Amino acid sequence: MRSDLNASPSNQVRVHQLDIMSYPPSVQQVIARVNSLSADINLKLPASPAVIGQQVMRIAQAQNELEVIEDDLLNQLAGSYRLTTRQPYIVLLRLVRHLYRHADSLMHLADEFPIDPEGSIACLENLKSEKTHWTTQFVRFSEFNKTRNMQLA
Repeated sequence: MRSDLNASPSNQVRVHQLDIMSYPPSVQQVIARVNSLSADINLKLPASPAVIGQQVMRIAQAQNELEVIEDDLLNQLAGSYRLTTRQPYIVLLRLVRHLYRHADSLMHLADEFPIDPEGSIACLENLKSEKTHWTTQFVRFSEFNKTRNMQLA
C-alpha cells in the first residue's frame, strides 16, 4: 500500500478512490511483465547439455518472477471487493498459473531429452501449440483491458 494512506481520514478516502480508478494501469503493467516472461519461457531442442542448462536457468528465473506476480495478484484479489475490480486479476492469475505450469513442463522435457530425444521433441511440439493457444488468450485479454482502460479515462 501507499505510505500516504496514513495522512488523514479524508486523504484515505481520496487515495482509495484513486486506487480503484487506477487498477487498469497496474493490470497493464502485469500484462507487460508476463508477456516479457513468456518470451523467456522457451525451450529449443535438440541442443547441447550446456545450452539446455542455460535455457533451464532462464526458465527457472522466469518461474521465480511468476511466483512473485502470483503473490501480488492474490494480494490484489484479497483487497478487491467489487467484482469489476476483481475480474482482471482473476483472469491474470489464471494465465500466470498456466504459464508457470507450461514452464514446468518445459523443464521436465529438458530433463527427459538425454533419455528420449525423439519423444521430448515430439512433446515439445505439442507444448508449442498449447502455448500458442494461451498466448492468443493472453493477447485477447490484453486488448480487452486496453479498450476498457480507454473507456474509463
